[in-house]
Amino acid sequence: MPSLVFPSLVRDEVLEQHVELRGLLERAIVDATPQRSASSELDSEGLGATARELCARFRAHLAFEEDALARVFAVLDAWGPERVRNLHDDHARQRQEFDALLGMFESGGDVELLAVALRNLAVDLLRDMEEEEDRLGVGLMSADSLSVERR
Repeated sequence: MPSLVFPSLVRDEVLEQHVELRGLLERAIVDATPQRSASSELDSEGLGATARELCARFRAHLAFEEDALARVFAVLDAWGPERVRNLHDDHARQRQEFDALLGMFESGGDVELLAVALRNLAVDLLRDMEEEEDRLGVGLMSADSLSVERR
C-alpha cells in the first residue's frame, strides 16, 4: 500500500527549526566572545550550559531531519540514495563535533579555549545550515506530496 511524504511541509519545518537554532547559535557566539571591557569575563559555567543546550537541541534537530528528510530524499529523484548518504555523513560529522566540544567542557581547561571552540562550532553550524537551505531550494522540495510504494 502506498504512503505519502510531504516535501514542502518537511522543508518548511526544517526551515522553521533553523530559525530557532540560528538564534541559539547567535547567542552562543555572543556568549563566547570576550567583551572589550576589563570588567567582563568569560563564564565557564555559562558557556558549558550554552554548549550543552546547543548540542541537545541540534541532536533533536538532526534526528528530525534523519527521519523526515531521509524519507523525502529517498523518493524525491534518482539522487535520493546519495542525498540520504550525504545527510547521514554530515550528521555523523556534526555529532562528533558535539561530542568533542562537550568533552572539552567536561574536562575543564582554559575558558578562552573553550569559548573559541564553542564559537567555531557555532559558526560552522551556521554555515552548514545555510548550505542545507540552499540544497532544500523551493524547486527541489516544492511537491505537496509524493506517493511511496512499499515493497
